[in-house]
Amino acid sequence: MCIVENDVVKGVVTRHAFYTKLGWRYGYSLYSSKAISNIMSRDFLSVDYKMPIDMVIKLAMSRDEDTLYDHITVVKDSKYYGIVTVKDLIEKTIEIEVDNARHSNPLTGIPGNVIIEQNLEKCIFSNENYCVMYFDIDNFKAYNDIYGFESGDKVIKLLAKVISHNMPKENFIGHIGGDDFIAISYSYNVEDICSSIIKDFDMLSIEYYDKKDIEKGYITAQNRHGVEEEFPLISLSIAALTNKRKEFRSVYALAKEASRLKRKCKQNTGSSYFII
Repeated sequence: MCIVENDVVKGVVTRHAFYTKLGWRYGYSLYSSKAISNIMSRDFLSVDYKMPIDMVIKLAMSRDEDTLYDHITVVKDSKYYGIVTVKDLIEKTIEIEVDNARHSNPLTGIPGNVIIEQNLEKCIFSNENYCVMYFDIDNFKAYNDIYGFESGDKVIKLLAKVISHNMPKENFIGHIGGDDFIAISYSYNVEDICSSIIKDFDMLSIEYYDKKDIEKGYITAQNRHGVEEEFPLISLSIAALTNKRKEFRSVYALAKEASRLKRKCKQNTGSSYFII
């Protein structure tokens, strides 16, 4: 249990500590009339309610052996918010992993549309600062037509790897399908993230072309009308939407604005990003 004064946690009393103090012959007589502060511990694990579950588990499991399975105190704005046990954390982690595996994209192993929509709804209605980034490979269809689906899949997996490498761990990453990805950050400061992703993708994607196409700087393929056309080498467009100036009332409204912004990105030559 937690000992709270004016909503602030002053200490905790664990089952082990309780029975250690009161469980011996004279324990009850000695402590029963004294203040609870005499048996509480002021050295306990306290975490903010927003801390990711995996980080809480890591902190909990790094405790000494005699306190390893004590409950974890959860606070919000430095005030008591609740408690959670190690058992609760492990069970929730397994539940999340099973759910993610069931709804993940089979090619990349990244969460798919069911989990994406859940996270977008959570993001939109959270009343927090956020930035939703949409990723789309330019000229990907032409690349797929010439180099084949196997090579196309390798490029998609490359993009997944690049996004995952450059995205802070606390951010959400989703695979919409094909060459379309999404990421959610609860911060407006995503310029460096977008720049790093574009830099890495441009540097690594060139390895998936033949030397002759690299030297030419384009490939020749049929367009959507069956007419041969010269297509630039693949690049990356990132459309990033924040709630800094505009609130989105639905996932549909957000996706619609993202489509408009992606079209604007694709008007540029080479990789680019726009943040609004």
